[in-house]
Amino acid sequence: MNAVVKQLESHFDAVTREKNNFVHLGLAHSLNKDGSISVSQIHYISELREIPEVQLRSMSKDDLVDEQHEHLYRSLLGGVT
Repeated sequence: MNAVVKQLESHFDAVTREKNNFVHLGLAHSLNKDGSISVSQIHYISELREIPEVQLRSMSKDDLVDEQHEHLYRSLLGGVT
């Protein structure tokens, strides 16, 4: 394991090793009593927020959205892909 971590760290920043129960990139990893591992995104998904659409409803389909709405859309899209 140490050799693998050292090799990874030669190409990337410091590597953090986690075991048992931890969250990484929005994925909750849980070690079960039988030794199996469960992975869940329930917490991550619960943190996603709707985009306020009041301003968007009055726009024509050809109008460009402002930077704030574009940022919110890209953030939400990144969160669900």
